Amino acid sequence: MIIKLLLDSDIPLYQQLKDKIVYAIATGEVKQGEQLPSVRQLSSSLSINLHTVNKAYTQLSVEGFVTILKGRGVLVNTKDMYAASDNDRKKIFEQIQTICAEAKCRSLDADEIINMCNKAYTTLKGDN
Repeated sequence: MIIKLLLDSDIPLYQQLKDKIVYAIATGEVKQGEQLPSVRQLSSSLSINLHTVNKAYTQLSVEGFVTILKGRGVLVNTKDMYAASDNDRKKIFEQIQTICAEAKCRSLDADEIINMCNKAYTTLKGDN
């Protein structure tokens, strides 16, 4: 898994890392049951703080994407373990609302936004 973080982004590094891992799961680059790099390995390879990686892994665990096994690593859960709940749907809807609001402020019409969403979704080639 190749991860590139933008150090000068407004998006916190832990959020970027979490997003990249979710994307890797969605595309099948990281498989269900696969072990992710240790906190130390990943922080070293990305040249970021251990706590940043730990925070991203903790968020992924809370959201059901991974299981943290003390002293044994971090495993990607099977997709039935992170199936969308009503809360997940609400959170995703709120994120979409924010994106749509920004798009509308930038004078994009609904069809263009829908086309962008369709394109983004169809680029995910994973079986998740």
